[in-house]
Amino acid sequence: MKNRAYSLLTVKSVSEGGRRIKGIATTPAPDRDGDIIEPLGVTFTNPAPLLWQHDISAPVGRVWFDQPTAESVTFEAELPVVAEPGPVRDRVEEAWQSVTSGLVTGVSIGFRPVSWSYLDSGGVRVDACEVFELSLVTIPANVEATIQRVKSLDATGLAAKGKKPGASANAPHAAGKDKMKGNGMSVKQQIAARELKRKSAVDAMAAIADAAAADGDRDMTAEEVASFDEHSAEVEAIDAGLSRLKSLDAMQVAKGAVAAVLPAGAGRGPGGSGRAPVVPGVAKAAEPEPGIRLARYARCAALARKTGSDAVAIAGDLYGARDPQVVTMTKAAVGAMTGASDPALMANVGGIADFVDFLRPQTIVGRFGLDGVPALTEVPFDLPVLMETAPVGAAWVGDGKAIPMSKGSFDRETLGKRKIAALTAVTLEQLRDNSAATERLIRNQMALAIIQCQDGTFIDPTSAGNAARPGSILNGVAALPSAGNDLAAINQDIYALMAKFSAANLSIGSGVWIMSARLALRLSLMKNEFGVRIWPEMHMGGGKLEGLPVIASEHMGDNVALVAAPEVYFADEGEVEIEISTEASLK
Repeated sequence: MKNRAYSLLTVKSVSEGGRRIKGIATTPAPDRDGDIIEPLGVTFTNPAPLLWQHDISAPVGRVWFDQPTAESVTFEAELPVVAEPGPVRDRVEEAWQSVTSGLVTGVSIGFRPVSWSYLDSGGVRVDACEVFELSLVTIPANVEATIQRVKSLDATGLAAKGKKPGASANAPHAAGKDKMKGNGMSVKQQIAARELKRKSAVDAMAAIADAAAADGDRDMTAEEVASFDEHSAEVEAIDAGLSRLKSLDAMQVAKGAVAAVLPAGAGRGPGGSGRAPVVPGVAKAAEPEPGIRLARYARCAALARKTGSDAVAIAGDLYGARDPQVVTMTKAAVGAMTGASDPALMANVGGIADFVDFLRPQTIVGRFGLDGVPALTEVPFDLPVLMETAPVGAAWVGDGKAIPMSKGSFDRETLGKRKIAALTAVTLEQLRDNSAATERLIRNQMALAIIQCQDGTFIDPTSAGNAARPGSILNGVAALPSAGNDLAAINQDIYALMAKFSAANLSIGSGVWIMSARLALRLSLMKNEFGVRIWPEMHMGGGKLEGLPVIASEHMGDNVALVAAPEVYFADEGEVEIEISTEASLK
């Protein structure tokens, strides 16, 4: 495996005044060595050196890589104007003139592979890599060579998915019938790429709105309105395309759920007719969306209470063979109509656990321990836990000498059980509406109420603990005043928080930023004088700030917290209880 990946240089723009080049560094298409670099697995540190022909002794400028997307990693490079005559000036001038004249038409990234797999075609699929340089390189780009290379992409792309090119003469790609092939991506990959493109357009709209709001909450200018409307139209077009792709994806899933059962040795029909014998298909019910089973159980229980009917019978009529786990849940809990009252129901992973798995990643607490975010320290309920407040000491000792004793400080804490309760109102018409939209509505209403309550308690500095609820991790913490909103002030705030973190003898590597999604979006859009993003790993959903993971939450308000994850003790048994009532009072 070579630690270089080649592609034809796509120059988006060239500026003589600043000697800047914008282009595409790499794409998921196979390079001339047959290797595939996954753009979303690319990491880098900006700025990186821009080299001439991969010669580490011949730098010609600097390069800034943009946030990777599923389709590519783009870049902006700058070649300096060297006034003093000499070999450096000659080298930079040669590189600049070679690019602008079209003599050099290729770029190549130098990288260190982190994870990879071998392809049937003989190449390598690099799923994750660290890029440390970009080079301007000379790659032949004659028409015939380009055509042959494009033709070879189909076979290599299929091999990357574990398929043998030409394995079947009846395969759709061999007959040219793969209408959704696009640029070689699967339907799911196309969906992911379009969703990233949609997010970029929405982020641009938000940036325009934020700029107007920051400037005295003024109305948008004519240019801003035109740009906003252009992005809005782009989002509408993407949504229409996404709808078609998702429909196709659902059809493919449904098709994959039906398997034909053939007897041993079955093949061609008698007489060599070429027809396979007709056999019945065995259909497997599609799995419902995460968290839907608990909503289905709640719906059955509510209908039973409202109509005086049998909950098990309702579950059988509504779902039956389509989702037998809902019937099992209803049978297990039909006596008391509660999810926590029967061990058999709690053991049913298709209901309670499914809803908990749906709920947790949407909460601040649930995002710890996922996607590179350090985990909280998990402890059991109602058992004493010793928490070290001052460390014990250590000392060098000679052979056979006594070990000196030192005294540490400990607190004895017990995490008692607390419960979040929420009321969700659903009409009888909604309960009777046997549609996926109703099930999602019930599920989302239950989840949203819990998320708002839990997140607010976890990060609200004014929330002190009592017998009914735990206290906030920020309660009693002295807040640092912000230095301001510009780049220098933000950097000052980041340093102040990290310094306080370090002064408390906390490991910086355990730190996690918690901030609002609005602030995360603003940081992700900040650029330097070259138009390059200051924090390219930041996005509206979080990302990384100065190497530490970010959890973005709409419930954070204007505060920013730097949390030492292992210092937060957390207990959760994942229990969910549902009670049905036909009456309620509002205060």
